[in-house]
Amino acid sequence: MWNTVVGMWFAFQPTMISFVIARTHGAAATGAFAYAVAQAYLFWGIGVYGMRRYQASDVTRRYSFAEYLRSRVVTVALMVVAALGFAGVTYVRGRTSGETLVLVLLVLGLRVVDSVEDVYLGHFQQSGRLDIGSKLSSVRSIASTLVIVAAIPLTHHLVLSVALGVAVSVLILVVLLPHAFVRPLTPQEKGRAPGRVRSLLWACAPLFAATFVSIYVSNAPRYAINAAMDLTAQGYFAWLSMPPFLITLLSTIIFNPVITRMATQWTSGDLAAFRTWVLRLTAAIGAIIVVATAGGMLLGLPALSFITGWDFSAYGTELLVLLLAGGLSAWAGFLATMLTIVRRQAWFTVGVVAAAAVGLTGDLWVRHGGLLGASWLYLALFAVQVVVFGVVLVIVMRKRRAEDV
Repeated sequence: MWNTVVGMWFAFQPTMISFVIARTHGAAATGAFAYAVAQAYLFWGIGVYGMRRYQASDVTRRYSFAEYLRSRVVTVALMVVAALGFAGVTYVRGRTSGETLVLVLLVLGLRVVDSVEDVYLGHFQQSGRLDIGSKLSSVRSIASTLVIVAAIPLTHHLVLSVALGVAVSVLILVVLLPHAFVRPLTPQEKGRAPGRVRSLLWACAPLFAATFVSIYVSNAPRYAINAAMDLTAQGYFAWLSMPPFLITLLSTIIFNPVITRMATQWTSGDLAAFRTWVLRLTAAIGAIIVVATAGGMLLGLPALSFITGWDFSAYGTELLVLLLAGGLSAWAGFLATMLTIVRRQAWFTVGVVAAAAVGLTGDLWVRHGGLLGASWLYLALFAVQVVVFGVVLVIVMRKRRAEDV
Protein backbone atom coordinates (compact mmCIF):
# COMPACT_ATOMS: atom_id res chain seq x y z
CA MET A 1 0.00 0.00 0.00
CA TRP A 2 2.73 2.47 0.97
CA ASN A 3 4.73 1.59 -2.12
CA THR A 4 1.65 2.43 -4.17
CA VAL A 5 1.21 5.75 -2.35
CA VAL A 6 4.78 6.89 -2.92
CA GLY A 7 4.76 5.67 -6.51
CA MET A 8 1.55 7.51 -7.31
CA TRP A 9 2.78 10.66 -5.62
CA PHE A 10 6.05 10.54 -7.55
CA ALA A 11 3.96 10.91 -10.71
CA PHE A 12 1.46 13.30 -9.16
CA GLN A 13 4.11 15.72 -7.85
CA PRO A 14 5.12 17.34 -11.17
CA THR A 15 1.50 17.16 -12.34
CA MET A 16 0.20 18.98 -9.29
CA ILE A 17 2.91 21.64 -9.47
CA SER A 18 2.35 22.06 -13.22
CA PHE A 19 -1.38 22.50 -12.58
CA VAL A 20 -0.76 25.42 -10.23
CA ILE A 21 1.79 26.97 -12.60
CA ALA A 22 -0.58 26.60 -15.55
CA ARG A 23 -3.34 28.37 -13.64
CA THR A 24 -1.16 31.15 -12.24
CA HIS A 25 1.66 31.68 -14.74
CA GLY A 26 0.50 30.26 -18.10
CA ALA A 27 1.84 27.87 -20.73
CA ALA A 28 5.34 29.36 -21.10
CA ALA A 29 6.11 29.08 -17.36
CA THR A 30 4.70 25.53 -17.40
CA GLY A 31 7.07 24.75 -20.27
CA ALA A 32 10.01 26.19 -18.33
CA PHE A 33 9.17 23.99 -15.34
CA ALA A 34 8.80 20.94 -17.59
CA TYR A 35 12.23 21.67 -19.06
CA ALA A 36 13.70 22.01 -15.55
CA VAL A 37 12.18 18.69 -14.51
CA ALA A 38 13.56 16.96 -17.61
CA GLN A 39 17.08 18.31 -17.08
CA ALA A 40 17.11 17.62 -13.35
CA TYR A 41 15.84 14.10 -13.98
CA LEU A 42 18.77 13.52 -16.36
CA PHE A 43 21.30 14.44 -13.66
CA TRP A 44 19.32 12.39 -11.13
CA GLY A 45 20.40 9.42 -13.26
CA ILE A 46 23.98 10.09 -12.12
CA GLY A 47 22.94 10.30 -8.47
CA VAL A 48 21.03 7.01 -8.27
CA TYR A 49 23.49 5.34 -10.67
CA GLY A 50 20.94 2.70 -11.65
CA MET A 51 21.80 0.93 -8.38
CA ARG A 52 18.43 0.57 -6.64
CA ARG A 53 17.29 -2.59 -8.40
CA TYR A 54 20.76 -4.11 -8.11
CA GLN A 55 20.75 -3.38 -4.37
CA ALA A 56 17.21 -4.71 -3.85
CA SER A 57 18.06 -7.91 -5.72
CA ASP A 58 21.37 -8.45 -3.87
CA VAL A 59 19.88 -11.30 -1.85
CA THR A 60 23.29 -12.86 -1.12
CA ARG A 61 24.49 -9.58 0.50
CA ARG A 62 27.54 -9.36 -1.71
CA TYR A 63 27.96 -5.72 -0.71
CA SER A 64 27.25 -4.17 2.69
CA PHE A 65 24.92 -1.27 3.31
CA ALA A 66 27.91 0.91 4.23
CA GLU A 67 29.42 0.20 0.82
CA TYR A 68 26.16 1.06 -0.93
CA LEU A 69 25.96 4.28 1.12
CA ARG A 70 29.56 5.30 0.42
CA SER A 71 29.03 4.73 -3.29
CA ARG A 72 25.96 6.97 -3.16
CA VAL A 73 28.02 9.80 -1.65
CA VAL A 74 30.33 9.54 -4.65
CA THR A 75 27.54 9.48 -7.25
CA VAL A 76 25.56 12.35 -5.69
CA ALA A 77 28.71 14.49 -5.61
CA LEU A 78 29.25 13.76 -9.31
CA MET A 79 25.59 14.59 -9.94
CA VAL A 80 25.94 18.05 -8.39
CA VAL A 81 29.24 18.83 -10.15
CA ALA A 82 27.82 17.79 -13.54
CA ALA A 83 24.70 19.91 -13.05
CA LEU A 84 26.69 22.98 -12.06
CA GLY A 85 28.92 22.51 -15.08
CA PHE A 86 25.90 22.22 -17.35
CA ALA A 87 24.35 25.37 -15.88
CA GLY A 88 27.55 27.34 -16.29
CA VAL A 89 28.14 26.32 -19.91
CA THR A 90 24.50 26.86 -20.86
CA TYR A 91 24.42 30.31 -19.28
CA VAL A 92 27.64 31.42 -20.99
CA ARG A 93 26.30 30.30 -24.36
CA GLY A 94 23.03 32.13 -23.71
CA ARG A 95 20.83 29.19 -24.70
CA THR A 96 18.55 29.44 -21.67
CA SER A 97 17.59 32.29 -19.36
CA GLY A 98 19.28 32.61 -15.98
CA GLU A 99 15.96 32.18 -14.15
CA THR A 100 15.25 28.92 -15.97
CA LEU A 101 18.71 27.60 -15.08
CA VAL A 102 18.17 28.49 -11.41
CA LEU A 103 14.88 26.60 -11.62
CA VAL A 104 16.75 23.61 -13.08
CA LEU A 105 19.20 23.63 -10.15
CA LEU A 106 16.41 23.92 -7.57
CA VAL A 107 14.45 21.02 -9.06
CA LEU A 108 17.79 19.20 -9.06
CA GLY A 109 17.87 19.87 -5.29
CA LEU A 110 14.68 17.86 -4.94
CA ARG A 111 16.28 15.05 -6.94
CA VAL A 112 19.42 15.17 -4.74
CA VAL A 113 17.27 14.41 -1.71
CA ASP A 114 15.57 11.62 -3.66
CA SER A 115 18.97 10.16 -4.55
CA VAL A 116 20.20 10.14 -0.95
CA GLU A 117 16.95 8.65 0.30
CA ASP A 118 16.98 6.00 -2.42
CA VAL A 119 19.94 4.08 -1.00
CA TYR A 120 18.10 3.76 2.33
CA LEU A 121 14.93 2.63 0.56
CA GLY A 122 17.01 0.00 -1.23
CA HIS A 123 18.31 -1.25 2.13
CA PHE A 124 14.81 -1.46 3.60
CA GLN A 125 13.55 -3.32 0.53
CA GLN A 126 16.51 -5.67 0.61
CA SER A 127 15.59 -6.45 4.23
CA GLY A 128 11.94 -7.15 3.37
CA ARG A 129 10.65 -3.83 4.78
CA LEU A 130 9.82 -1.79 1.69
CA ASP A 131 6.91 -0.34 3.67
CA ILE A 132 9.25 1.58 6.01
CA GLY A 133 11.05 3.37 3.22
CA SER A 134 7.81 4.01 1.36
CA LYS A 135 6.24 5.68 4.42
CA LEU A 136 9.26 7.95 4.85
CA SER A 137 9.34 8.86 1.17
CA SER A 138 5.58 9.50 1.12
CA VAL A 139 5.66 11.93 4.04
CA ARG A 140 8.66 13.81 2.69
CA SER A 141 7.54 14.14 -0.94
CA ILE A 142 3.93 15.01 -0.08
CA ALA A 143 4.96 17.69 2.42
CA SER A 144 7.49 19.33 0.08
CA THR A 145 5.02 19.32 -2.81
CA LEU A 146 2.27 20.91 -0.71
CA VAL A 147 4.69 23.64 0.34
CA ILE A 148 5.53 24.39 -3.30
CA VAL A 149 1.94 24.49 -4.54
CA ALA A 150 0.88 26.66 -1.61
CA ALA A 151 3.79 29.07 -2.07
CA ILE A 152 3.31 29.63 -5.83
CA PRO A 153 0.01 31.59 -5.57
CA LEU A 154 1.09 33.25 -2.31
CA THR A 155 4.49 34.51 -3.47
CA HIS A 156 3.84 34.63 -7.24
CA HIS A 157 7.50 33.61 -7.50
CA LEU A 158 8.19 30.18 -8.97
CA VAL A 159 11.90 30.02 -8.05
CA LEU A 160 11.29 30.99 -4.42
CA SER A 161 8.45 28.47 -4.12
CA VAL A 162 10.58 25.56 -5.33
CA ALA A 163 13.42 26.67 -3.02
CA LEU A 164 11.05 26.44 -0.04
CA GLY A 165 10.05 22.93 -1.14
CA VAL A 166 13.70 21.86 -1.28
CA ALA A 167 14.31 23.19 2.24
CA VAL A 168 11.32 21.30 3.63
CA SER A 169 12.35 18.10 1.84
CA VAL A 170 15.85 18.23 3.33
CA LEU A 171 14.54 19.00 6.82
CA ILE A 172 12.08 16.11 6.86
CA LEU A 173 14.68 13.62 5.60
CA VAL A 174 17.19 14.68 8.29
CA VAL A 175 14.58 14.50 11.06
CA LEU A 176 12.77 11.29 10.14
CA LEU A 177 15.50 9.08 8.64
CA PRO A 178 17.31 8.25 11.93
CA HIS A 179 14.00 6.96 13.35
CA ALA A 180 13.19 4.76 10.34
CA PHE A 181 15.44 1.85 11.29
CA VAL A 182 13.65 -0.88 13.22
CA ARG A 183 16.97 -2.35 14.41
CA PRO A 184 20.61 -1.23 14.61
CA LEU A 185 22.85 -2.06 11.67
CA THR A 186 24.85 -5.25 12.12
CA PRO A 187 28.67 -5.22 11.98
CA GLN A 188 28.44 -6.87 8.56
CA GLU A 189 26.14 -4.10 7.30
CA LYS A 190 28.50 -1.45 8.64
CA GLY A 191 31.62 -3.12 7.25
CA ARG A 192 33.65 -1.67 4.39
CA ALA A 193 36.47 -3.58 2.74
CA PRO A 194 39.17 -1.81 0.70
CA GLY A 195 38.25 -1.46 -2.94
CA ARG A 196 34.68 -2.63 -2.44
CA VAL A 197 33.05 0.70 -3.31
CA ARG A 198 35.05 0.81 -6.52
CA SER A 199 34.00 -2.77 -7.25
CA LEU A 200 30.33 -1.92 -6.63
CA LEU A 201 30.48 1.13 -8.88
CA TRP A 202 32.08 -0.98 -11.59
CA ALA A 203 29.45 -3.72 -11.22
CA CYS A 204 26.67 -1.17 -11.63
CA ALA A 205 28.42 0.82 -14.37
CA PRO A 206 26.35 -0.82 -17.15
CA LEU A 207 23.18 -0.02 -15.18
CA PHE A 208 24.31 3.58 -14.71
CA ALA A 209 25.13 4.00 -18.38
CA ALA A 210 21.82 2.46 -19.37
CA THR A 211 19.81 4.43 -16.80
CA PHE A 212 21.44 7.72 -17.77
CA VAL A 213 20.95 7.12 -21.48
CA SER A 214 17.39 5.86 -20.90
CA ILE A 215 16.54 9.09 -19.08
CA TYR A 216 17.91 11.01 -22.04
CA VAL A 217 15.85 8.79 -24.33
CA SER A 218 12.64 9.35 -22.36
CA ASN A 219 13.20 13.11 -22.51
CA ALA A 220 14.55 13.30 -26.09
CA PRO A 221 11.24 14.69 -27.42
CA ARG A 222 11.38 17.50 -24.84
CA TYR A 223 14.95 18.39 -25.79
CA ALA A 224 13.94 18.42 -29.46
CA ILE A 225 10.95 20.64 -28.70
CA ASN A 226 13.21 22.99 -26.75
CA ALA A 227 15.52 23.25 -29.78
CA ALA A 228 12.87 23.53 -32.50
CA MET A 229 9.82 25.11 -30.86
CA ASP A 230 8.99 27.41 -27.93
CA LEU A 231 8.17 27.06 -24.22
CA THR A 232 4.44 27.21 -24.94
CA ALA A 233 4.72 24.06 -27.08
CA GLN A 234 6.80 22.54 -24.30
CA GLY A 235 3.98 23.28 -21.86
CA TYR A 236 1.37 21.57 -24.05
CA PHE A 237 3.59 18.52 -24.56
CA ALA A 238 4.25 18.34 -20.81
CA TRP A 239 0.53 17.90 -20.16
CA LEU A 240 -0.06 15.55 -23.10
CA SER A 241 2.66 13.25 -21.77
CA MET A 242 1.17 13.06 -18.27
CA PRO A 243 -1.30 10.20 -19.01
CA PRO A 244 1.40 8.01 -20.65
CA PHE A 245 3.68 8.58 -17.66
CA LEU A 246 0.92 7.33 -15.37
CA ILE A 247 0.83 4.07 -17.33
CA THR A 248 4.55 3.59 -16.75
CA LEU A 249 4.21 4.45 -13.08
CA LEU A 250 1.33 2.06 -12.45
CA SER A 251 3.34 -0.78 -13.98
CA THR A 252 6.28 0.05 -11.71
CA ILE A 253 4.03 -0.14 -8.66
CA ILE A 254 3.04 -3.66 -9.72
CA PHE A 255 6.48 -5.20 -10.18
CA ASN A 256 8.75 -3.21 -7.82
CA PRO A 257 7.55 -5.00 -4.64
CA VAL A 258 8.38 -8.47 -6.03
CA ILE A 259 11.91 -7.75 -7.30
CA THR A 260 13.56 -9.39 -4.27
CA ARG A 261 11.23 -12.41 -4.46
CA MET A 262 11.94 -12.94 -8.15
CA ALA A 263 15.67 -12.51 -7.57
CA THR A 264 15.50 -15.27 -4.95
CA GLN A 265 13.63 -17.52 -7.39
CA TRP A 266 16.24 -16.99 -10.10
CA THR A 267 19.20 -17.39 -7.73
CA SER A 268 17.80 -20.57 -6.14
CA GLY A 269 16.97 -22.11 -9.52
CA ASP A 270 13.18 -22.02 -9.15
CA LEU A 271 12.79 -21.23 -12.84
CA ALA A 272 9.17 -22.38 -13.06
CA ALA A 273 8.09 -19.82 -10.45
CA PHE A 274 10.25 -17.13 -12.04
CA ARG A 275 8.77 -17.78 -15.48
CA THR A 276 5.24 -17.74 -14.03
CA TRP A 277 5.82 -14.34 -12.44
CA VAL A 278 7.30 -12.95 -15.66
CA LEU A 279 4.23 -14.02 -17.63
CA ARG A 280 1.84 -12.87 -14.92
CA LEU A 281 3.38 -9.42 -14.66
CA THR A 282 3.61 -9.06 -18.43
CA ALA A 283 -0.12 -9.74 -18.68
CA ALA A 284 -0.92 -7.37 -15.80
CA ILE A 285 1.01 -4.55 -17.47
CA GLY A 286 -0.80 -5.32 -20.73
CA ALA A 287 -4.14 -5.00 -18.96
CA ILE A 288 -3.11 -1.63 -17.54
CA ILE A 289 -2.12 -0.46 -21.02
CA VAL A 290 -5.47 -1.45 -22.54
CA VAL A 291 -7.58 0.13 -19.80
CA ALA A 292 -5.46 3.28 -19.54
CA THR A 293 -5.39 3.84 -23.31
CA ALA A 294 -9.15 3.41 -23.60
CA GLY A 295 -9.77 5.71 -20.66
CA GLY A 296 -7.25 8.23 -21.95
CA MET A 297 -8.88 8.45 -25.37
CA LEU A 298 -12.32 8.83 -23.82
CA LEU A 299 -11.52 11.31 -21.07
CA GLY A 300 -7.99 12.56 -21.69
CA LEU A 301 -8.53 15.65 -23.82
CA PRO A 302 -11.57 16.98 -21.91
CA ALA A 303 -9.75 16.38 -18.63
CA LEU A 304 -6.59 18.17 -19.78
CA SER A 305 -8.62 21.12 -21.06
CA PHE A 306 -10.56 21.32 -17.80
CA ILE A 307 -7.47 21.07 -15.60
CA THR A 308 -5.33 23.62 -17.41
CA GLY A 309 -7.92 25.91 -18.96
CA TRP A 310 -6.20 25.45 -22.35
CA ASP A 311 -7.73 24.02 -25.53
CA PHE A 312 -6.46 20.47 -26.23
CA SER A 313 -9.17 19.53 -28.75
CA ALA A 314 -6.72 19.48 -31.68
CA TYR A 315 -4.34 17.00 -30.04
CA GLY A 316 -6.28 13.72 -30.18
CA THR A 317 -3.79 11.92 -32.43
CA GLU A 318 -0.84 13.08 -30.33
CA LEU A 319 -2.49 11.76 -27.18
CA LEU A 320 -3.22 8.34 -28.74
CA VAL A 321 0.36 7.93 -29.94
CA LEU A 322 1.70 9.01 -26.54
CA LEU A 323 -0.58 6.58 -24.70
CA LEU A 324 0.73 3.72 -26.82
CA ALA A 325 4.27 4.94 -26.20
CA GLY A 326 3.54 4.95 -22.46
CA GLY A 327 2.52 1.30 -22.71
CA LEU A 328 5.76 0.39 -24.47
CA SER A 329 7.67 2.36 -21.84
CA ALA A 330 6.02 0.29 -19.11
CA TRP A 331 7.01 -2.97 -20.76
CA ALA A 332 10.54 -1.69 -21.40
CA GLY A 333 10.96 -0.81 -17.71
CA PHE A 334 9.72 -4.21 -16.60
CA LEU A 335 11.93 -6.12 -19.04
CA ALA A 336 14.95 -4.03 -18.01
CA THR A 337 14.31 -4.99 -14.39
CA MET A 338 14.17 -8.66 -15.33
CA LEU A 339 17.51 -8.32 -17.13
CA THR A 340 18.97 -6.86 -13.93
CA ILE A 341 17.68 -9.80 -11.88
CA VAL A 342 19.24 -12.34 -14.24
CA ARG A 343 22.41 -10.21 -14.22
CA ARG A 344 22.39 -9.38 -17.91
CA GLN A 345 22.20 -5.64 -17.26
CA ALA A 346 24.78 -4.94 -19.95
CA TRP A 347 22.01 -5.60 -22.48
CA PHE A 348 20.05 -2.80 -20.86
CA THR A 349 22.81 -0.51 -22.06
CA VAL A 350 22.67 -1.97 -25.56
CA GLY A 351 18.92 -1.40 -25.80
CA VAL A 352 18.92 2.19 -24.62
CA VAL A 353 21.94 3.11 -26.73
CA ALA A 354 20.08 1.80 -29.77
CA ALA A 355 17.11 3.94 -28.76
CA ALA A 356 19.37 6.93 -28.13
CA ALA A 357 20.62 6.67 -31.70
CA VAL A 358 17.02 7.21 -32.78
CA GLY A 359 16.70 10.05 -30.26
CA LEU A 360 19.55 11.95 -31.87
CA THR A 361 17.30 12.49 -34.88
CA GLY A 362 14.70 14.18 -32.67
CA ASP A 363 15.09 17.64 -34.20
CA LEU A 364 14.04 16.26 -37.59
CA TRP A 365 10.90 14.61 -36.15
CA VAL A 366 9.84 17.83 -34.41
CA ARG A 367 10.76 20.26 -37.18
CA HIS A 368 8.72 18.28 -39.72
CA GLY A 369 5.89 17.05 -37.50
CA GLY A 370 5.62 19.44 -34.56
CA LEU A 371 4.15 17.87 -31.43
CA LEU A 372 2.86 14.89 -33.44
CA GLY A 373 6.40 14.27 -34.63
CA ALA A 374 7.61 14.41 -31.03
CA SER A 375 4.90 11.89 -30.08
CA TRP A 376 5.94 9.43 -32.80
CA LEU A 377 9.55 9.84 -31.72
CA TYR A 378 8.54 8.92 -28.16
CA LEU A 379 6.85 5.73 -29.39
CA ALA A 380 9.80 4.74 -31.60
CA LEU A 381 12.27 5.14 -28.72
CA PHE A 382 10.48 2.63 -26.50
CA ALA A 383 9.61 0.22 -29.31
CA VAL A 384 13.34 -0.29 -29.92
CA GLN A 385 13.94 -1.04 -26.23
CA VAL A 386 11.07 -3.53 -25.91
CA VAL A 387 12.35 -5.53 -28.88
CA VAL A 388 15.95 -5.68 -27.61
CA PHE A 389 15.10 -6.42 -23.95
CA GLY A 390 12.41 -8.98 -24.79
CA VAL A 391 14.56 -10.98 -27.20
CA VAL A 392 17.52 -11.08 -24.78
CA LEU A 393 15.37 -12.13 -21.80
CA VAL A 394 13.80 -15.01 -23.73
CA ILE A 395 17.24 -16.23 -24.84
CA VAL A 396 18.67 -16.04 -21.31
CA MET A 397 15.73 -17.91 -19.76
CA ARG A 398 15.88 -20.66 -22.39
CA LYS A 399 19.63 -21.05 -21.95
CA ARG A 400 19.28 -21.31 -18.16
CA ARG A 401 16.53 -23.89 -18.49
CA ALA A 402 18.66 -25.96 -20.90
CA GLU A 403 21.62 -25.84 -18.49
CA ASP A 404 19.47 -27.11 -15.60
CA VAL A 405 17.97 -30.01 -17.51
